[in-house]
Amino acid sequence: MEKNFKRYVYRIEKLCGAEKEYMITFRYDKRGEAIKKILNKAVLKGVKSMFINKVEYKGKEITLFTSGKAIIKNVSNDEELKNLLEDLLS
Repeated sequence: MEKNFKRYVYRIEKLCGAEKEYMITFRYDKRGEAIKKILNKAVLKGVKSMFINKVEYKGKEITLFTSGKAIIKNVSNDEELKNLLEDLLS
């Protein structure tokens, strides 16, 4: 069975660095809906500008870009990331 988050996620990239970070690119036609779902479930930690929101969900720091991308920090592995996305985007 295909996971729900795949309707919203176009690409997942692991970023280099000391912290475990992932760059999520949302499908172009679903990006607004995906960002709205995340903002409804997560706790807003700050707005850097009208284009960037910082939120927290289950101890994970998420930076949302209105362009349709997100950076998720402090994720231990791919499976945890997929479960987090499934929960956020369901």
